[in-house]
Amino acid sequence: MCRASTMTIRVRDDQSDAPPLSRPFESKKRPASPTIPRPPSPTPERLLKILSLIASRHWQVFDYAYLQNPERFRDLVSAVDSTPALNGMTVLHMMVRHAPPTRVLARAVEICPDMCTSTDALGRTPLHVAAVTGDVSAIKFLAETCPEACSLLDADEKTPLIILCDVDAVLFAGDGGRDEPPSFELVQALLVPNLDAVVVEDATETNAVEYAILSGCERRTVRLLQRASQDVMKKSRGETVHRCMMLERRT
Repeated sequence: MCRASTMTIRVRDDQSDAPPLSRPFESKKRPASPTIPRPPSPTPERLLKILSLIASRHWQVFDYAYLQNPERFRDLVSAVDSTPALNGMTVLHMMVRHAPPTRVLARAVEICPDMCTSTDALGRTPLHVAAVTGDVSAIKFLAETCPEACSLLDADEKTPLIILCDVDAVLFAGDGGRDEPPSFELVQALLVPNLDAVVVEDATETNAVEYAILSGCERRTVRLLQRASQDVMKKSRGETVHRCMMLERRT
């Protein structure tokens, strides 16, 4: 019986481009695709510049530089979250403070949806911040996107609705109270997605209806809050709740 012979291919030293073969007639393997290195997280100096971009409301530049690159935006979110000096504020907290366009908010929330219910060191969500700014488009978007945030309490047991109705509410050092009480449209935008928030009392046992009265809201705004309170109480007792036209938002 003849024994099969084994052929070994020798590679010359000057053939550095050829792949080494360790077994007879081994097929050439395709090289692995190169790994694209992930960009490093922003340095503190770079992070400050980015936050200044938000504060200056250069939304088109911010959109192009970060929101059009989800991985880069997530790195920014992570860098902000890990910066103690920001007291737990997220990128979304900062964005809603400076009246971003709805499309910019929508893109940020699409990439990082958990930011809607993220809280800072004082338990405030981005919706709490939007409420004190009086930006109706941001309030509408955040309340409709995340209705559960309407009932979340901050460290003073205030909901976004209470903050909206309390013209003396101040969230940031250096800010003053608001000159005008919230409009009917603002209250409606925050109230409709989650009626239950209207009966919540803060640490001083004051609810949104009482704050609205104290702040001098117009009569129909107070009536809207009162009607919402009645509906919530009726529902809790199992009574029939009739549709209220005031609680239907007109688009």
